[in-house]
Amino acid sequence: MATIVICVAILLGGGADAVFGFGSLGYSVGHEGVKASFVAIDYNAGDSSGRADLSGMSLYFDADAPNGYAPNIVGEMTNAFVPETSVKPSWVFDDLWTGAQYIKNPIETTEWDLPNPDVPNETIAYVMEEWILRMYVSISAEWDEGGTYKWEKEKCGETRYTNTEVWIELDISPTWYFSGADQVYFGLAKVQCSEYAEGRLGKTEDDYTPSSTFSVAPTKSSYRYLYNEKYAEEQVTPTDPKNYKGRVLNPDIFRDRMFIKLNLNNFGTESSGDPFFGFHFKGDVATWGFDVSVFVVGEWKVQDVAEIPDEYGRDPMRELGWSYYVARFLADPRGQFWLILGLFALLFLFLVIFAPSVLLTIFSLISIWTSRSKGNRKKR
Repeated sequence: MATIVICVAILLGGGADAVFGFGSLGYSVGHEGVKASFVAIDYNAGDSSGRADLSGMSLYFDADAPNGYAPNIVGEMTNAFVPETSVKPSWVFDDLWTGAQYIKNPIETTEWDLPNPDVPNETIAYVMEEWILRMYVSISAEWDEGGTYKWEKEKCGETRYTNTEVWIELDISPTWYFSGADQVYFGLAKVQCSEYAEGRLGKTEDDYTPSSTFSVAPTKSSYRYLYNEKYAEEQVTPTDPKNYKGRVLNPDIFRDRMFIKLNLNNFGTESSGDPFFGFHFKGDVATWGFDVSVFVVGEWKVQDVAEIPDEYGRDPMRELGWSYYVARFLADPRGQFWLILGLFALLFLFLVIFAPSVLLTIFSLISIWTSRSKGNRKKR
């Protein structure tokens, strides 16, 4: 009976999170380190605005209001993982490697010799390592499928998302697997945009061009501000300080979680073209790669290790009019060949039907020319 009472008291008091180290809905990864996920969106789309909480590593958000008709915001992300490839082989030239593959972890190790709090005249070497993790996020604007007027407005880009913020939670709370085992603690040093693409990472500008008013932040090399709470609100409950070998870790850095935001300054769909040459529709896509630098105190045993992908991101939603395919056909040498062949066939058919005498004259001239050519060859 006493056990049941204790368990109920823990659950009602919100202590289950503290005991198990994960949220009540679940978790993104079970490794030690950073557990990343979407957490909120603060949106403005025409007449619709507000805030909505998110969860998980994918998002689907639609701000549709009766007079708004905003497209859908769709996204996905990876965890902040330890890059598997971290050291460049000596036989590979520098020009053949991207900056993402130069990560060598840990990149920095700092040591302090401080007095042992429990044993006088004794010192302890306190060691803190800095690691670089990699995280990817991709967000696209998409319209609803269907033949309604609302769908057409979403598709044509009459309403776009402006001054919209997508919030990401970086959970760095300690994770344990066996009671009584040593803990490792994490603090965020910085989050920097290492890769950025309008569309999918790994593609060229020829593969995709965003809409004319497209604008997002960050772009490559920019830092992200680390917030204590989502929506940039002040922290309500302070983080309990962590203790390592008798020393308190700075609670402003070694926290349970921090937050960053992605800015969709002007993001949505767009239409172009005309009734004569066909309409084209497309949705915006932005993809980011982030270097997440973390301070590590203690032995980091259980890591989320993964390869840095060659390509990452969502494919844009597009619908192209007939003129696009005609232009593409004409730009292809094979298309040009079949076009010329088709024109000759049409000309031949026209002459057969409307001017057979002209066709007979042409054949006669060809016959005379062929005969003369043969005669000249015999004389030689």
